[in-house]
Amino acid sequence: MSVSDFRRAVAVPTQGGSPGNGSGARRRLRSATDVQRALLPPSSYRAGLVEAAAMTQPRWAVGGDFYDYVDTGRDFRVVLGDACGKGTAAALQAAVVQGVLATLAEEEAGPAQVMTHLNRALCRRLIPARFVTLFYGALTAGNRLVYSNAGLCRPLLVNHSHVYRLATGGRPLGLFGDARYEEGSIVLCPGDVLVACSDGVLEASAEDGGQSEEFGEGRVLDVVRRYRQRNASEIVAGLVSAVRTFTDGEPPRDDMTAVVVRFLG
Repeated sequence: MSVSDFRRAVAVPTQGGSPGNGSGARRRLRSATDVQRALLPPSSYRAGLVEAAAMTQPRWAVGGDFYDYVDTGRDFRVVLGDACGKGTAAALQAAVVQGVLATLAEEEAGPAQVMTHLNRALCRRLIPARFVTLFYGALTAGNRLVYSNAGLCRPLLVNHSHVYRLATGGRPLGLFGDARYEEGSIVLCPGDVLVACSDGVLEASAEDGGQSEEFGEGRVLDVVRRYRQRNASEIVAGLVSAVRTFTDGEPPRDDMTAVVVRFLG
């Protein structure tokens, strides 16, 4: 499936980012949903000493969250992105980013270089005031995770004794053409777990006595610690279950996506 396929599929009327009315619009949105799913990798994946799993649930039929993991033969790469907004406008932004990332994956560029190229491309293509937050990591030789974070909620790297918050990077993508991006790196050990979430997971809320409380980083960390010895798919399932229980099964108010990578050593 191509990005142009997705553009055609989402060319439907909307109100406030929600699906438009009418049977034709509904058919087109179903088609758009199918195309957006086809742009994502399988929900679970294993390559060498790495296993990965992910979940995504848009607020509407389509949304702005996306993820990817790629074994380039040189390294293993993982991406989680969140295009601002909801619905078809955000989904189109996400598709543009996925298309650019697909071309960059063939190059031997590090995460900071990828961010720089992607930011310049988006500054040329996106509507002003639209932006994308994104985490891009590469597991390289020597079991080193090299990453850059462009404004996404800080992913967590959890091992038996420490929690590392992966914040090094730069500004969200698509806002400033001259933005600079930095890289962070950390050596992984067997059993280490990386979990990255969009803000829809962290900000999932529950009402209690008229007051709202967010799911938050602390609860994500509790789930990872509880399931750290399980495989990546079970960690994702545990996170989904925890969010659903916390929100009492209410539909999401924002797009929600989480990616888990477990290093097997």
